[in-house]
Amino acid sequence: MHDIDVHIIHHKEPQWLLDRCIASMDGQPVNIHIVKGINEWPPFKGRALGFSKGSAKYVSYVDPDDVVLPGCFEKLLQYVGADLVWGNEGVVIEDGGETVHTNKSPHHAFLLKRGLDLDYSGSFRDVVNNHTLSRAHLDETVYIWNYYLGTLCKRRGAK
Repeated sequence: MHDIDVHIIHHKEPQWLLDRCIASMDGQPVNIHIVKGINEWPPFKGRALGFSKGSAKYVSYVDPDDVVLPGCFEKLLQYVGADLVWGNEGVVIEDGGETVHTNKSPHHAFLLKRGLDLDYSGSFRDVVNNHTLSRAHLDETVYIWNYYLGTLCKRRGAK
């Protein structure tokens, strides 16, 4: 059992995306939980359900179109004094180009202390921005988000 529960919200994405996402976390100090069948975009209910499951000290989520970079969660664990820790994201766009976003607030592959009294009924950004949490930002890319694969799959209803 590891100190981090990572929840992957999986609905209509192709299986190869989910498999690639899971493989990217091989060797990371995480317990992976798949939350399936949430027919909602954005998946607020799926994320709330994911946060309600597991018992590790920290909780996180990634989407099936995310690739977690080696050492991501080990690096974030260096900031375990904070309630919320996140890093930057790399974004792959449809033409294969890549850009790096410096996230001013967490998006995916973050650490959130379990047991905080938070309301998960809205967007995750609203959840964390509407509460007083100690925060730490690692100014390093910790995961890659495939914008054109994940977002378009969800919006187009891919199977």
